[in-house]
Amino acid sequence: MKKAFSFLVAVVFALAVQAQTAVSISVDPETVVLEKSGKTTLSIAYEANAALQPLAYQMDIILPEGFVPVGVPNNVRSAIALDNADDVYPTSSPDCNTPVHQLTGVWKADKRMLRVLCFSMSNTSFKRGAGKLLKIKLKADETNFVQNGEAIIRNVTFVMPDLQKSNAPEVKFLIQLREE
Repeated sequence: MKKAFSFLVAVVFALAVQAQTAVSISVDPETVVLEKSGKTTLSIAYEANAALQPLAYQMDIILPEGFVPVGVPNNVRSAIALDNADDVYPTSSPDCNTPVHQLTGVWKADKRMLRVLCFSMSNTSFKRGAGKLLKIKLKADETNFVQNGEAIIRNVTFVMPDLQKSNAPEVKFLIQLREE
């Protein structure tokens, strides 16, 4: 009986810790519509439990066949940018709008994956527990037109100042190609 009670306490504690570290991401728009010769911008936002103050994150964005980040293959970095519209990222000074966080990414064509990493060299936490994080510019792959497909954001990990990690659930969204 004592072992069963200890096990139950451990499960409740684990669930409580998991509830405290809840973090999620969202995509805007939920359905991305793209013209063959055009580009579109996807916005990714997050929301975290009030107790969390992330200072870094990474995520993998799996794009369906027929869609690639702008700048592929030579300059995928031009496709991603911090989005500080919601004042999530702290800035280097009050009269400067440049966030102290850095953003980098790499396109792995064989896996159709854009890996994005955001960090602060000064280990500065985000100012807000919710808001827009980044923008990604997408285009149709001129060598492989596909009408639509499902994209997935997965392996989303937020890192806290104490180096604890919180993983966000996978998010799926649709990308559609519209005839011009």
